[in-house]
Amino acid sequence: MVNNLEAIAARIIPSGDSPGAREAGVIYFIDTVLADIEPEVTEPIRKGLANLHDHIRETYDTPSFAALNQVQQIEALQAIEDTEFFETLRFLTIAGTFCDPSHGG
Repeated sequence: MVNNLEAIAARIIPSGDSPGAREAGVIYFIDTVLADIEPEVTEPIRKGLANLHDHIRETYDTPSFAALNQVQQIEALQAIEDTEFFETLRFLTIAGTFCDPSHGG
């Protein structure tokens, strides 16, 4: 699950001229939020990730989001961008990238 969440976060805030979500360690922020701060969000994240993987297997015949190339990752995220799952991950990615390190960002 972690590699896929990190890959999703890296598409939401990609690396480029400046560090992205991966370099900011957003996956650790997300892990902390899901484990300690808002554990009730964990199950909807798992369900959303399972639904995304079902879509990926059907559409791209590959087992996971992290296995897709960048173009396919963007297409897969565009297909779910109006879901609560994506909106939650987008929020957590932005919060984890830009919040004060003393708050886990």
